Amino acid sequence: RSRIIGREVAVALTAKLDQIYPASAPAVTDSGIAAPAADCLPSAYDLTFDGFDDRDIMDFEEYLTVFAGYREHRPVSAGVKHHRYWYRACITPARLKRNLTRMLEHLSLKALVRQSGQAFELRKLSVRGQARN
Repeated sequence: RSRIIGREVAVALTAKLDQIYPASAPAVTDSGIAAPAADCLPSAYDLTFDGFDDRDIMDFEEYLTVFAGYREHRPVSAGVKHHRYWYRACITPARLKRNLTRMLEHLSLKALVRQSGQAFELRKLSVRGQARN
């Protein structure tokens, strides 16, 4: 139940932010696919997720696609608890970091978020005695 509520909050928050900052929101074509904004040159990012299980990764992929400016993403490598993605979006590194941090909050996950240029590493922090809903 908390996952459903978290997703709904994320969608509502994204819609609200797109109202405030409409230039960052991609135009949507008749087919429902986001069209590139004319004034935006997408940036490529390297996203690494360490310590997260497959359920977490599936949740992350849902969030990545609703971030403002999203264009596409592809898995680069995947292990048991190590996943790496190539992510392309019309978004600044600072805003992407904020979005990733908020995503973790909405999913009630504790993680260290490190950024180096266009590369982001999210490393899950273990919290004893606390289970995720």
